[in-house]
Amino acid sequence: MPTREEAARAVRLLDQGLRSGRGVHRKMAEGALHGAKTLSTDRLQILSEFVQNSDDAGAGQLRILLRSDDILIAHDGVGLRLADVLPLGMPWLSGKTADAEATGRFGIGLSTLRALTTVWEVHCHPFHVRFSGTNLEPTAPPELPDGISGPEWTVFRIPLTPAH
Repeated sequence: MPTREEAARAVRLLDQGLRSGRGVHRKMAEGALHGAKTLSTDRLQILSEFVQNSDDAGAGQLRILLRSDDILIAHDGVGLRLADVLPLGMPWLSGKTADAEATGRFGIGLSTLRALTTVWEVHCHPFHVRFSGTNLEPTAPPELPDGISGPEWTVFRIPLTPAH
């Protein structure tokens, strides 16, 4: 198992690869992100996608916690691997294409999250990643409540914009 520092370095290298994309490849990634937010007119479609994601991960539990400044969505299924990081943040990429039983095999589900927010995070030891557009970066692990903290949980954190 990599350390948190090794995981952060790997995330930085993935981001560097995305940022150094040239020409048509960069335009395709940006266009895919823009199109992904229009895949559903239902801003809460993402909740269904998280249920499917946790099912694909073999989770026994899915927990959703609405707090004043964020939503936490956590499952106790198979944890995050480095190979999962980029497909989580980019539409049309999936690590599940060979699994005919997986609902997430097309790589569009979590992209619908962009209808709700432009910035979100995933936390699963040793990975702590913030996604923003085509950028990803290591971030500090959040303080998590009992019941979804620990290495057996994958936690998605969706920051909420205060209403004005």
